[in-house]
Amino acid sequence: NNDTPLPKTPQDLQNILSRLGAGSESSIVSAVLRRYRPLSDAILDAVCETGPSPADATLNYRTRALALQIPPSLGEADVTNDRVEELKKIQEAVRQCNPGEDVPTVAHVCKFTSTNRSSVTDPDLPALPPDADPSSANMIMGIARVLSGILRTEDIEYYTYGPRHNWTDPDIPKQKIRCYLLMGSSFVRVNSVP
Repeated sequence: NNDTPLPKTPQDLQNILSRLGAGSESSIVSAVLRRYRPLSDAILDAVCETGPSPADATLNYRTRALALQIPPSLGEADVTNDRVEELKKIQEAVRQCNPGEDVPTVAHVCKFTSTNRSSVTDPDLPALPPDADPSSANMIMGIARVLSGILRTEDIEYYTYGPRHNWTDPDIPKQKIRCYLLMGSSFVRVNSVP
């Protein structure tokens, strides 16, 4: 935070403006705000003042934001007591951010990124073909947050629900994954992520 006192007299303000080279009215306002109220501080304060606390957001908003509820498109015949109980178990694990062994594993992939293969530390990656240029070998990586349970690199298949998942479709796609820890610009292979 800036400890420089605010200008008290017109002469103090004029000295600041001449140092910054501000000429028009909008550039003067921008220069003063930039000096005494940086945008990053203003945004952080606004988020802290208006956003819910992390504990409140976890308990009250996360399951709705991630669509962890029974879709309205399902008919009553599709909603069995077993499905409702399983969904409640998942919702409670996500609300509590439970990293236990006996809870459902839920992760949210929030971003996909392309990275150069040289940034990935994984001894089990298949070798590149001999004629391939290593500098142009890119991989698509999903950046995820584990909301409950433990993601494992082992031979476990996880259900993958996309944004257009049809809840009445009995065939739910499954996918094996590899877990990496993002360390700066490098991806380091790990066995599990709690």
